[in-house]
Amino acid sequence: MSNIPSFIACAIVALVFAAFRKESIPFFIKGFTVCFLLSAFYILPLFYSLHGQSFNLISFNFFPTMSEKSLSLYDLVSGEKIKTGSLRDMSLGVGWPIFLLLLLALYNNFKKLNFLILLVLTFIVISGANYSFLPKFLQELSLLQFAWRLVPYLLLLVLVQIAESSKVTNKHLLTCLFLTSLMTTWMSVEKTSSYNITKDNYGSTIFSDYALTSAKKIVLPEGKIICLDSQNSETQIDFTEKRNTHGMPVFEFNSKIDGKCIIPVMAYNSVTLDGKRNIIDGYLYYNASKGDNRVEVKRSAAFELLYGLGAFLSFISFVFIMCKIFIIKRNAVFYKPFKS
Repeated sequence: MSNIPSFIACAIVALVFAAFRKESIPFFIKGFTVCFLLSAFYILPLFYSLHGQSFNLISFNFFPTMSEKSLSLYDLVSGEKIKTGSLRDMSLGVGWPIFLLLLLALYNNFKKLNFLILLVLTFIVISGANYSFLPKFLQELSLLQFAWRLVPYLLLLVLVQIAESSKVTNKHLLTCLFLTSLMTTWMSVEKTSSYNITKDNYGSTIFSDYALTSAKKIVLPEGKIICLDSQNSETQIDFTEKRNTHGMPVFEFNSKIDGKCIIPVMAYNSVTLDGKRNIIDGYLYYNASKGDNRVEVKRSAAFELLYGLGAFLSFISFVFIMCKIFIIKRNAVFYKPFKS
């Protein structure tokens, strides 16, 4: 879940699998439940942070981008460097050696359902379709951003198909490994990036992706914040930033007025200013008094509670799974089949 596109890719593959193999649905439900419990220490605070808030990244429709930056069938199969288009100089395909092994495996051990699953995923990757016509509740699938992010999962299914074939020998596998290594080495050419990442453009990218949609972009000289008086007149004042023992920011400044000082911290659900949440234009503000002020950014009580609950669930789940594995292994060691 920490990487939204990867989670969406997993969900799409699971949906395709479930559509053709309904018997796999209980397996996916169990797997999802185990993953949720083990990562509850992260997922519960994450859900709380997302609840009731809108982010630029999540609210954006990426389906047109997926259509524009789709792979061709040749690029998917060959694995060669792409020669034209917006994906130029990238290598995103399966590769000829693995593809040829797949043909051998399918010839020897053709399974219709497995083939259909591969076919559907291949179509999604190369179709170049704009799926903006999908119902609103499916629009979240656009967070995949690029259809070629499904290629690793497609490759995994291809390798499983190859592994199930009795015609594919160790000799074939070693030859494939050698040729794939040779192919990737041949394509690895040193290249100097024409895009210089600086503090300014890095900050701009982060802002545009993970900012709250309600947050205005405030341009101020470094080390300045805005304070508003009772008439909402703006005054720029200097501030210093430190870190507390938990690594959270602490702001210190001398205000010339009694008023609302906008602190450069977005109003995410998980943070407060000294335990309070006052919001202006997507940012937290502090009711400052004339003179010296010190304000500390803290995690909200609800966030801390959910983190503690999630950590407890994850720990209990981990202990339970380890005990179950231990019991299964112990029974396997001590079990002796009856001999007549």
